Amino acid sequence: MDKKLFVALIILCVTIVAAIAIYMVSISVKSQEWLCGYKDNVFVVIYKNIRPHEQVFKGIQSFIAYIIQSNASDALKLELSLCVVDFEQIPSNLKNQLDDYTIYPVFVVYSSKLDPQKARILDVIFNRDGYTYFPKQDVLTYIYLYLSSRYGYTYLDAKDIYPNVVTTKKPVVDYNETPIIGSINAKYYLFIYEDVYCSFCAKMYRETIPKLWNLIENNTIAIVLKNMITHEEALDVHKNIVSLYLENKDGLQIFEIMSDIYDMVAQNSIPSLEDVKDLIFRRVGRLPDLDRYGESAEKIINFETIEAYNLTIFGTPGIVVWNNEEEVGIVIVGFRSYEAVLKALELIS
Repeated sequence: MDKKLFVALIILCVTIVAAIAIYMVSISVKSQEWLCGYKDNVFVVIYKNIRPHEQVFKGIQSFIAYIIQSNASDALKLELSLCVVDFEQIPSNLKNQLDDYTIYPVFVVYSSKLDPQKARILDVIFNRDGYTYFPKQDVLTYIYLYLSSRYGYTYLDAKDIYPNVVTTKKPVVDYNETPIIGSINAKYYLFIYEDVYCSFCAKMYRETIPKLWNLIENNTIAIVLKNMITHEEALDVHKNIVSLYLENKDGLQIFEIMSDIYDMVAQNSIPSLEDVKDLIFRRVGRLPDLDRYGESAEKIINFETIEAYNLTIFGTPGIVVWNNEEEVGIVIVGFRSYEAVLKALELIS
């Protein structure tokens, strides 16, 4: 073989091998980008639209590590590094795994040292893809509910709003069952999960909603009323109100009745069922037909209460600010001012 040709072939082979090596290294580095440069034992917080509150997730990271360690059959020391990434940065296989998740942030644990055979709790909390452990959706919701209700945690970094989570699933709206105040074609929906004996719901009706009225009238926002029973004695009152809506399909009428009730609550005069029936009769001239609508009303109330919990709402008022164009919303628990609602609208615009 010609010596020059031989040398050229050697150079070509070396070049190809070097190119392959560089490519493999770049692929390896790229595959680790979503781990913030860490190689192993990473607690990854994946968010959409709004960054998570990192200090809160440091606490959750310690909480999860403790649960795993305390349930391991042998000595396991799990030290995790915190990493925060946008959903768009994660690998496509993980995107597919999280495709049906409807609340964010979602945390995952990436670790090669975990063994489900030695820590059975892993299979209870997580689904698994290789070394990536991501929480089952119902477990994620329960953890957020538990920490919010017990410690007051909120999970998004949004000053003055303190939202719990981002949701990518619009709460159910059936125009035959759900009172809407404003245009059904409004850009934003303000869902309010309420209980008639909720003093902060009364505050919302008296202080926040009146200031939103211009936005309701120009079709920017519509208010959607939902039920969430936090006082057992409120159930029969809600059954009457929901039955009235099923009968009349008049959302503004329901809003006015709720406003009347909350005026009483705000004055520390808790209305009884009979008080509410009298109020309905004065406004409508008759009582709703519970024989016809009562059972359906109770099903709606139960469904919406469960729907609220699945959104990490643990108390009233529960609020979902939803952008109908972007199909994204943020979940808030508790009273918020008019100014806070406007800031929430900006966050999802």
